[in-house]
Amino acid sequence: MNTKRFSKNGQWFAYSTFFGDFLIASLNSDETKAVNKDVIDFVWNYKGDLLYIIEQDNLTGMDNLNTYDYQLNKASTVLVAESIVSAVPSIDETKVFYQGEFKDSQTSESYEGLWLYDVASASAIEITVPSSLSTRNQQIAWSNNNEYIAFVNDSNGGELFIYHVLNHQLTLIDSDFSNGNKIEWSPNNTALIYDKFQNNEKLFIYDTQTFQSNPLPFVNDTNRNASFSPKGDKLAYTNGCCELYVYDLNSLFNELIYSSDIGINKLKWNETYGIILDDNNQELTVISPAGSFIFNDAQLNLGINQFHTIARNDSGIPSAKSLPIIINVETSDLTDIQIESNGLVVSPKSAIQGTHFIASAEVTNNSQQMLFNAEVLIILTKPGGSTESIVIPQSNLSMQAQESQSLFIDLGLSLIHI
Repeated sequence: MNTKRFSKNGQWFAYSTFFGDFLIASLNSDETKAVNKDVIDFVWNYKGDLLYIIEQDNLTGMDNLNTYDYQLNKASTVLVAESIVSAVPSIDETKVFYQGEFKDSQTSESYEGLWLYDVASASAIEITVPSSLSTRNQQIAWSNNNEYIAFVNDSNGGELFIYHVLNHQLTLIDSDFSNGNKIEWSPNNTALIYDKFQNNEKLFIYDTQTFQSNPLPFVNDTNRNASFSPKGDKLAYTNGCCELYVYDLNSLFNELIYSSDIGINKLKWNETYGIILDDNNQELTVISPAGSFIFNDAQLNLGINQFHTIARNDSGIPSAKSLPIIINVETSDLTDIQIESNGLVVSPKSAIQGTHFIASAEVTNNSQQMLFNAEVLIILTKPGGSTESIVIPQSNLSMQAQESQSLFIDLGLSLIHI
């Protein structure tokens, strides 16, 4: 069984081995923590800094839901029961949706079922499903506003339900999930993406405002493992065994961006590191650009920012700083970039087109003399810390005094194998 789990946020992922080892590893370094631990199931919290692990207490025989930090230090015990089959915390971590046993503190009676557990009061509300129960952490998803829980009940042919936390309403959304795999909420909580087998495997989106579920209009046949981009305007998904596509929900543009030689088992679009792929549980691939737009190792914030550029001679000696450059950052979704110029003032502008991350920049000859073959060097900093020079068609510019030109820098896609 593939146990590798990624978080929507944060730099860590976790997995267990057939030898009883449980490990946490970093996406941007070689740091790994490991313990010998029998794990029933586990899931990351929304922030990506705590693991919720279901494990059995060897002394009491009870199942515990414990939290651990990324150093695998135990932080707390959230729940103790005779059995816990699955357990996923809410986004704000005040509640836990779980299947298992609940013991009423007033009557001391124990009941098996599906529960919405309140952490502060240690009380639970039973969620009655009109069939036998079989749930897994991988097929339970909380909406970002903590109002909806989507889950797949593997019994009765496989059923997809949505539970409304505020009014305690349970709604059957779809059925026949014998080959269903992954469910995920959009960042704005209005749509649920899922895949199921219908003649072939397809992706469906359920709209919480229209209460309708519709297949996405792809021409390719076997689609699964969908994950929303941080802004919710794009979907990453796999086609067949080995192809990764990105679908723009606004322009309806569908693009093949990566093919694996050994097959893609699962993916997650991480808010910081980009699209994380598990290549058939053998190799982990991060597809960037991702991160923040920075210059000279100083991160830019959204809004107005100011910085300078420098030039270097053939010996690497830097020039004096250029005049101040004012940048209005409209998005933080570009990769880390450093720009050095020779006699030019370079003012980057945020722009993204498709999945190839086009950075645009306004270049001005701020001197009183004409410049011949002025060089602009773009350096891409990958999440792992390594750098890569980007060659642009206008890398050498000749410009009149005070003349401005626009550069369009296609950063492409950068693959990092971990």
